[in-house]
Amino acid sequence: MRVAPARWLRAALAAAVVATVCVSVFDLTVSERVVDRAVGVEQQHTARRALAVPEQFSRGQQRGGLVLAELLYAIGIAFIVAGLAILLGRTRRPAGRWLALSAAGAWCLAVVPALALPPLPPGAEAAASIDARRVTFVAAAAIATLGCVAAAWGWRRVGARRPAARLLAAAAPLAAAALIVEAALPADRLVNRVDSSLLRDFRLASFASQGLFWIACAAGGMVALRRPSGRSRGVLRGGDRDRRARGAEPGN
Repeated sequence: MRVAPARWLRAALAAAVVATVCVSVFDLTVSERVVDRAVGVEQQHTARRALAVPEQFSRGQQRGGLVLAELLYAIGIAFIVAGLAILLGRTRRPAGRWLALSAAGAWCLAVVPALALPPLPPGAEAAASIDARRVTFVAAAAIATLGCVAAAWGWRRVGARRPAARLLAAAAPLAAAALIVEAALPADRLVNRVDSSLLRDFRLASFASQGLFWIACAAGGMVALRRPSGRSRGVLRGGDRDRRARGAEPGN
C-alpha cells in the first residue's frame, strides 16, 4: 500500500500539535515548579557574590520561550519521522510504521543519551564542557541509531513463525547499544553540590516530560493516519451511491 506523502505530512502536523499541547501543559504545571526550586537555590548562591549578574529574561518570558522551543522541537521531530516514513516506501500499516519510527526516535534521542547525560537542573555544573557534552550526546545517539537499524534488520530477517527468536533478534542490538553507551562513554560528573531531592525531582520531571512528548507524538500521528484519506472517503461515498442506485432499480 502506497501512502501519499501529503498524508504523512498531515500526520506530522497533527503529531506536532498534540505533542506541543501535552508537553507544554505538563511542563508549565509540573516541571516548572521543580525549575523554580532550582532557580531559587541558584539565586541564593548568586546573591552571596559581590557582583551578581542580573537575569536577562524574566521567568514569564522564559516560560514563553519554553513553549515556543517545544513547538519548534515537535515540528522538527514529527517531520523527520514523516520523512523517514516516506523514504521507507510502501507499507500496509502506516500507523504501525509511525509508531515504530516514534519509538526508535525516543530510544535514540531520549533514552540512550540519558544514560550518559542525565538531565541537570539550573545551577548544577558538569565537569565536562558544553562541547564535550555535545559530542557525547551525538555519539550516544549514533550508537543507539545503529542499534535500531540492527534491530529492524533482525526483526525482518527472522520469520513471524518464530516470535521468541524474532523478539530476541530485535532486543539484543538495542540492549547492546545501551550497554556500549553506559560503559564506553564518559560518565557525567558534577563539580558542585546539588541537593539530592532537587536533582531527583528534576530528573523525574524531565524523564516524564520526554516520555509524554514521544507518546503524544506517536498517538497524534497514528490517529491522523487511521483516518480515511480524502480519496478513500470519496471511494466509499461513491460505493454507497452505487449501492443505493442499484437498490432503486425496478425489480429490486
